[in-house]
Amino acid sequence: MTLKSKIVIANLLIFGLILAGVSAVVYHHVRGNELARVDARLDILADQVITEFSEEWTEEEVPEWDDILALFTGRFSEERFGLQAAGGQIILGDSTLTVPDSGTRQRIRAGEIIRGTTHIRSAAYRQLIRPVEVAGRVDFWLVLITPLADVHSRLDTLLLVLCLTVPAALLVGLIAVYLATRKSLAPMSRMVTIAEETSARHLDLRIPATSGDDEVSRLGQALNGMMERIEAAFTSQRQFVGDASHELRTPLTAIISELEFAARRIDDEKAKDSLDLALVELDRLGQLVDQLLTLARIDANRLVLEKQPVRLDELIVECVRLAERDARTRGITFSIQIAEAVEIPGDDRQLKSVLLNIIDNALKHSPRDSAVTIELKDNLAIGGAVITVADNGPGIDAADLPRIFDRFYRSSTARSSREGSGLGLAIAKELIDMHGGRIQLASTVGKGTTVSIQLPAH
Repeated sequence: MTLKSKIVIANLLIFGLILAGVSAVVYHHVRGNELARVDARLDILADQVITEFSEEWTEEEVPEWDDILALFTGRFSEERFGLQAAGGQIILGDSTLTVPDSGTRQRIRAGEIIRGTTHIRSAAYRQLIRPVEVAGRVDFWLVLITPLADVHSRLDTLLLVLCLTVPAALLVGLIAVYLATRKSLAPMSRMVTIAEETSARHLDLRIPATSGDDEVSRLGQALNGMMERIEAAFTSQRQFVGDASHELRTPLTAIISELEFAARRIDDEKAKDSLDLALVELDRLGQLVDQLLTLARIDANRLVLEKQPVRLDELIVECVRLAERDARTRGITFSIQIAEAVEIPGDDRQLKSVLLNIIDNALKHSPRDSAVTIELKDNLAIGGAVITVADNGPGIDAADLPRIFDRFYRSSTARSSREGSGLGLAIAKELIDMHGGRIQLASTVGKGTTVSIQLPAH
């Protein structure tokens, strides 16, 4: 999950909880106000009923109740009442509105006013029970109820409004947070893109400067400073490698020439053997210097491909001819499979160096009396050609394959040999990449290795 998604989800959850809490508070506040209004209405009616009752009731004689009944017309036409004596008999009103609970009766006799909500035939009513004092004693109590249909209707409307506005507010909040987060994190997205594009050959990339002194701007400035220091270090290293390689080539050439001249003049066999061994090591050192110089030129973007039409079939034949002597010495034969002539645009000199390097590796790791197979065929999928070089050598461990094209990396099987420097495949990959192609290596321990080179037709 991306940082942007986490921020949006976190804000959405917090905003949703706040809206839910506010909605609950609003709903309960409005509900309380509505019930308070109903209770106030019942209190007014109860005061009037008790006043009329107190005026009419004398000497425990039942008076005329016309004035009390008149109260339940017009404004209070929906209310119902029941007036009950302490003995349990209904004096006036709805006979169903009684207080059968003895505990509640004791609370009323103690002067407590009881309010609550009751249900009669599935309909909700607000109920008020008031003690009625006559001559200082609570001998009666009044039960008043009023329907809550209108209150519930208003509360349902409020609940519907809240259910519609809360998701709408969440949606608006989600869009606002998303847009704000995207705008805030856009510089970081550009940083990620530039960081992904940055490599040893593209250290000049920089994060676009942003105004302000916020954390993102300061991060961009810090990363730019770090990349400048890394570029300076890489530039210094490349300069050193290039200069050292260049400076070593001339003395190495002179030393090799002098040793070859000396070897021709010396008759002592032991001395000749020593000179031959020195020449072999100097040749390896010379190859290493050439490879380092090539990599330095590639890293500095100073190696320019001189592209022209290249006949890959002819190039393979020429490379095999150059490697034939080494193959005979090792007791290895070539199996060349070329279906037809294939021509692509490329630098024939660089492609030759790649192919010779791959063939040389195959010869080094192939057992005596085996064959190295070289195949050329059209690649219809990419509109180019594929060259494969396969040997029957010991193969490469699966753990070594991911790093096989790294510079100076040598597989466990190659480390047992003094041949090679670990730069050949790295250079081959760089050159094939410059041609817009791909180089892949597949290997099975005990069966051999196959190198595949894909080259585009344009």
